[in-house]
Amino acid sequence: MKSIIKKVLKEEVNQKLKSKLLDMISSEGLVKTSRKVNGIEYLSKAIDIPMWELIMGQIGNKIISTDDLEKLGITTGGYDFKFQINSIVLKKPQSPIYGLECEVYFTIKEGTVTLIMTNDETYDLLDPKINNKEWKWEVDNEIRDLVYEFVNWYLSKLNLHISDYDLWFDNDKKQYE
Repeated sequence: MKSIIKKVLKEEVNQKLKSKLLDMISSEGLVKTSRKVNGIEYLSKAIDIPMWELIMGQIGNKIISTDDLEKLGITTGGYDFKFQINSIVLKKPQSPIYGLECEVYFTIKEGTVTLIMTNDETYDLLDPKINNKEWKWEVDNEIRDLVYEFVNWYLSKLNLHISDYDLWFDNDKKQYE
């Protein structure tokens, strides 16, 4: 009988804690709440919601612009675009000495790049003709770098250590290396 009472009391305490933490996320945001409870990993366990789901609830499917990146102190050079993070996959590493591995799938919604190497010409990032340019791989890598900078900035605010990132374009369902 004692064990049943202990179990019921523990479940009640867990429900109250979960409710309080969810209220904190709603009122204070995910970053502040996760900092108060020593990181998103603990928060995720306490409220029984996967980390990726908490993160996607904050930054997923929202339009983020290079203007937003500049406000965070991320230099964007000749890039002026908007993107959306469609999915974040967090994987535990094979070795416990490394941080999590993170896959980010994103879509470029609109945008341009002005290249100094082509006499300051401006190119539409969604124009299919850009795929035939010899420097397309460099533009893709620089876009990935900018998305990485944003995601890394956000995840570090959550006290989440990521040891490896993979970023994938979702625009045309091709995965570039």
